[in-house]
Amino acid sequence: MKITITGRNLSLTDGLKNGVEKKLGKLDKFFQAETPCNVTLSTQKDMQKIEVTIPVKGSVIRAEEATPDMYQSIDLVVDVLERQIRKYKNKLIQRHQAASDFSSEFIEEKPAQDEEEIKIVRTIEDGNLVFVHVHQYLNGGEAQWVTTDTFRADENGRIVEHWDVIDYYRTPENGQLDQIFGDFEIKDLEKTAENKKLVRCFLTEIFQNKELDQWEDFVAEDLIQHNHEIGQGSQAYKDYVREHHVSYDFVFQLLTQGDFAVSYGQVLIDGVAYAQYDIFRLENGKIVEHWDNKEVMPKVEDLTNRGKF
Repeated sequence: MKITITGRNLSLTDGLKNGVEKKLGKLDKFFQAETPCNVTLSTQKDMQKIEVTIPVKGSVIRAEEATPDMYQSIDLVVDVLERQIRKYKNKLIQRHQAASDFSSEFIEEKPAQDEEEIKIVRTIEDGNLVFVHVHQYLNGGEAQWVTTDTFRADENGRIVEHWDVIDYYRTPENGQLDQIFGDFEIKDLEKTAENKKLVRCFLTEIFQNKELDQWEDFVAEDLIQHNHEIGQGSQAYKDYVREHHVSYDFVFQLLTQGDFAVSYGQVLIDGVAYAQYDIFRLENGKIVEHWDNKEVMPKVEDLTNRGKF
């Protein structure tokens, strides 16, 4: 690839440029040497952001990531791009388009057997909506992803609409809990409506009305946390929400089945907009366990469908 790097609101040092070129070099195996790759590095408040655009015939492969550390953002965006490229390859084969932009080795490559595994960890049903929490193990573990999907079915049980968020799977370190795996059993089906009301109030009062003084009304003190950016317990979750100015711009979906609830909407974290799923387990009228999965909102001009919502 021919990589072009620009900086916005930051000093574009040789070390940073070399880091970008080295990491993105992992994608060279997919493309012809002349395929352009445009990279923009920028800062937004405390977030270090990278945007990568790879134009190919008839489409654009694009990804962006923002974290407090630029090198972490670079690592994440490379993994996102690799997933997108492999998905795009299948479309190329089906439509016979744009193969000239990709290397012949990549086009001819066939995945080895037993190198890919997709495991559904959780399934939650609410009316004609079904939520699935999935771990994807690809290319012999070279790429691992957590996907959260909602499907809408018609009266004949056929899938007619789909939403998803995909994020990089991170191996737990230093006592962290796994971000997806764990026991799963739906209980307290008779409390479905009650739990949906509680979670709706939690999202409204805490993340929209900013009434953090009501936090303890909703969250158990010994909360089990699966987000690796947040420590264990209710106070750590509350501190994270306050310090990073977490708010729900809007809640698009709220599914509940027994003691599990799933919300999907647009969330702002440090001023950056994400499409985010939150999964809550409830017990005795309190949230006792939390998982989430988020993806930076794409730019409107890059959308090829109706977007994330």
